[in-house]
Formats: sequence, C-alpha cells, structure tokens
Amino acid sequence: MSPRRPRITALASSGFTLVELLTVIAIVGVLAAIMIPVVGKVKESARNAECLSNLRQVHVRYSSFVADNRGRIPIAQKSGWDWRHILNSTNPNAYDPEGFKRERAVFGCPVKRRLRESTDPTEPTYSLNLRINRLGAGGATEERPMAVFEQPSRTLLFADGYYKSNGELSPTLEPNNPPEFIHNDKANVVFLDGHVASLTRDQVPTSTPVGTEDHLFWYGVTRP
Repeated sequence: MSPRRPRITALASSGFTLVELLTVIAIVGVLAAIMIPVVGKVKESARNAECLSNLRQVHVRYSSFVADNRGRIPIAQKSGWDWRHILNSTNPNAYDPEGFKRERAVFGCPVKRRLRESTDPTEPTYSLNLRINRLGAGGATEERPMAVFEQPSRTLLFADGYYKSNGELSPTLEPNNPPEFIHNDKANVVFLDGHVASLTRDQVPTSTPVGTEDHLFWYGVTRP
C-alpha cells in the first residue's frame, strides 16, 4: 500500500486583485470629482455670505454716523482722506489713521482679497456711491440730510469696489465707474436702507436719465 500523500490546502489570498484595486481607484476618483466642486461651492458661498455681512456692518457704522451727525450723511472724500476714515474715527471731522487700521477689516470682501492675493486680511475693497453726495469746492463733497432721499431701499450706498487701471481701489463709485462683478458675475451691494443684495450687470445702471429709476438708483432722487 502506497503512502498517502499529504493534502495541500490552498490558502485564501488576503490581498486585493488588480481588478479590485482598479475598481476602488475608479470609485475614489468619481467621488473626488463629485466632492471637489461641491466643497469649492461651499467655500465660495461662505465667502459671499461674509462679504454681505461685512457690507451690513459698514452700513451700521454709516447709520450710526448719520444719527450722531443730526441726520446728515458723511462726506465721501476730502483732502486725501475719505468716508472710510470718517466712519472709523472718534472725531468725525478729522482723519484718525490709527482707528482706521484697527477697524477696517469689515471694509473689504474676502473674495476680492483672495483674488488680489492680498497678504493684508483687512485690505479695504468696498467703494461708496459718490452720487448721493453733492460736490463742493475743490472736488470735496458735502454732507446732505438723509431726509432728501426719496426711496432709500432703491438707492445704492456701498458695493464691491471699483478699481482704477493702475490697480488702485477708488473710494467711490459712479455710473461710469461701477462695482466689480466678482461673485459669479454679480456684485454685492448694500442699499441706503441697509438691505443687501447681489446684483447682475443688467441691474446696475450705467446712465442716469432724470426722472427714471436709474437716476433714483444713483442719486437717491428721481430729479435733481
């Protein structure tokens, strides 16, 4: 009788086969393709919300100034300084550079700062609607009573800033110097009454015929 040969038992492999590995890689790739745009949109939405929140806070400061200034809006610009310095100053009739440095974080949009690759997290990027102020001597602007504005909810106050050809931020906006449309081709704005919105290019007038809604948007009145 011949000796019995030992039975050889196949050991189950504990590793992945090439097909299984490629399948896992493909699934991970599909999930990444789905998730990366979603994460990007979530971050973009968060930055947009922060921008709108900053505009609201700037309006709060503006309204506080008006209340302390007997119902009159601040000047837009004068002798090398502008509305941002005034709203951050303890003295509304003087430029307070230290106050401006301390408090200016809300005067800018995180999206624009990112686009400019700014190393300054407080870099201002908003501009004021110049047309709600009247021009005085030497190009300086004059205060006006808030009561003159017919429909504050339809009159532009602040928005994503206008940048000059040299890359410098203009402190003010005008129909020929409109806001930048950096939020999915929209501009974030706050109106004179304090409500915020994201406007398309078609919603920002580039001309101001007297007696029209476009004149009201920029000047706060339908007629001079």
